[in-house]
Amino acid sequence: MNSMFNECYELESLDLSNFNTSKVKNMTCMFHKCNKLKYLNLENFTINCDTNDMLAFENKKECNFITNNKKLLELYEST
Repeated sequence: MNSMFNECYELESLDLSNFNTSKVKNMTCMFHKCNKLKYLNLENFTINCDTNDMLAFENKKECNFITNNKKLLELYEST
């Protein structure tokens, strides 16, 4: 999943709550520069891999971010 949505500049909404990420080995830069995201649902994501710059996009204050993963929430708030 490395760079899966990287630089999708016009992307505004994603619901990936049904993705099974339990065996993913790399999520680096997955949403990097998705600067128009207004809704991002990662509710059931499992994080057992590299997440460097996974959530590096500019408009986080305007984005409705949904997750039930504490590690992912900490990552979102720290970047």
